[in-house]
Amino acid sequence: MSASPGFREFLQELLGALGELRFRAMFGGHGVYLHDRMFGLVVRDTLYLKGFPDTVADFEAAGSEMFTYAMKDGRTGSINYWRMPESALDDPDEAVDWARRAVR
Repeated sequence: MSASPGFREFLQELLGALGELRFRAMFGGHGVYLHDRMFGLVVRDTLYLKGFPDTVADFEAAGSEMFTYAMKDGRTGSINYWRMPESALDDPDEAVDWARRAVR
């Protein structure tokens, strides 16, 4: 469920303009940090970025989905992290723009 070494390397290259990223194992995935700020979550080699009230509409317009998980009682939970838009995975400038919004 966590981020594979290859995916972590891919993210460091994709988001290299931000600076050195750190990855910390947590809850079956990895937190993604820039300096001491967690701005991303990687689960199953998928990057989710922290959302804010003023960025949710942008994520939705880009076709992104909120991170959800199955709870023990069968319900579905969610946290305000959104999948990096597909178009940004092939465009470092776009990816860095999305990541900067999540870092702030």
